[in-house]
Amino acid sequence: MLRKELRLRKNADFKNVYENGRSVAGRYVSIYYIKRGDQKGTRIGIVAGKKVGGAVARNRVKRVLREILSRYQDLLCEEHDIVVVARKSSLTAEFHKISADVGNILKGCGLLKGM
Repeated sequence: MLRKELRLRKNADFKNVYENGRSVAGRYVSIYYIKRGDQKGTRIGIVAGKKVGGAVARNRVKRVLREILSRYQDLLCEEHDIVVVARKSSLTAEFHKISADVGNILKGCGLLKGM
């Protein structure tokens, strides 16, 4: 589970990432990110809009994404804000496919240490 201090929680933080950050889209998720400038760790926010499905479906997708991102948490570069947006295709995808998609995007963006 992502620790409280490493989660994006305020609407202003999400808005800042969307408006001023960069974005990369994969098959199952889109990732928005921005460099912060302090050394407090990378903060992560997870979004599943109503296009994904009903409340049960959105919560399931967010649980899957939280688990995937907790596995990558120690490998992420410091001082970034990251917003992961679930796409409708993530609802029916298998865990390992979503995990591979997230990993490829993080690697391509240079958000993983040493990559």
